[in-house]
Amino acid sequence: MQTYAEATKAFADQEAITPSSFALDDLCNAMTDAEDALFRLDAPHLRAILWKLDRLEVDANGSSLSPDHIRQVSTDIRRLIGEA
Repeated sequence: MQTYAEATKAFADQEAITPSSFALDDLCNAMTDAEDALFRLDAPHLRAILWKLDRLEVDANGSSLSPDHIRQVSTDIRRLIGEA
């Protein structure tokens, strides 16, 4: 038990949060806020819909949302607009 306590304390001592990690968190929060705002907008063109689907495909990994289904819709749109 003493070894565990010492190891836990040593880990905690080394786990100091640096100012750069706060900056990274701020940037990540700004990015996700901007993406959320873009998702809420009506898509002005098919390229915007593809961007939304591409982001959903990434986010779908590990969820009940199927990346394969999103990928198929993206492929359909690309084919229909001549990008396939």
